[in-house]
Amino acid sequence: MPYTEDGVPFVAGSETSQQAAEQTDDAADEALVLRIITEAGALGITNDAIEIASIGRRFVPLCSATASARCRGLVLKGLVCKGSRREPTRRKRPATCWVLTEFKPAPKPPEPMRLVFRATKKQQAVFNAWSVEHKTTCPGPEQWAAGFVGPRTMVRCMTCNERKELTVPEPQKRKRKARSGTAGLPSDG
Repeated sequence: MPYTEDGVPFVAGSETSQQAAEQTDDAADEALVLRIITEAGALGITNDAIEIASIGRRFVPLCSATASARCRGLVLKGLVCKGSRREPTRRKRPATCWVLTEFKPAPKPPEPMRLVFRATKKQQAVFNAWSVEHKTTCPGPEQWAAGFVGPRTMVRCMTCNERKELTVPEPQKRKRKARSGTAGLPSDG
């Protein structure tokens, strides 16, 4: 795809596309979008609202697609990021609010993790006994990682990083009853 001297793409072989690409002023549009987002403050603003806010500030108002493209350019420059709020557009669809990076929302804390694993009843019993005992010493939420390899069970608390090897008792072998004589065989009658 060919580009103008300013780096704006246009359709190869289309004179009108090339003229339109040469006439765009991305820097001015980006500056306007940045100014509108700055005025919105910590609450942020959607592309649809940027389109509405650009009315009267330019000869031709920005469309929401252009606002979206300029927001993406500002994100790549590290000036703008997605906010934590979503607002409905004029068509009542939820849309992301853009905010300055200084108002970047705090990351969500990780949810407590509980691993679902396939284990024998004895492995589960040993693990459950350890987790009950461990709750008395660990102040954090219940988060574990466990690995079962034969009779060995490796467990790690994700909160305090305590590691423990739990051993599952070996099953006792049942003694077979010795068969005596002809028990169970049909008799000749």
